[in-house]
Amino acid sequence: MNIPLGDRLHMARRKRRISQTKLAEMTGISNANISHIETGQRTNITVETLLKLANALSVSVDYLLGLKEDMERELLGAEAA
Repeated sequence: MNIPLGDRLHMARRKRRISQTKLAEMTGISNANISHIETGQRTNITVETLLKLANALSVSVDYLLGLKEDMERELLGAEAA
């Protein structure tokens, strides 16, 4: 299933019960930018932005990019203990 990045971002944000405003505060990315990503109006997203969004939502960049279907991020190393 090929779900666009914006839809995946929206789903992850809603699952975590985080508003666009709260996500903007957590990441330092403007509310407008988050909205534009979710609606597909912005498609040239930097790696830095992807990492900030993924970390704030506790999902993998692979999930946001559609390379992985499972939203839950795998914990590695000390985080898994």
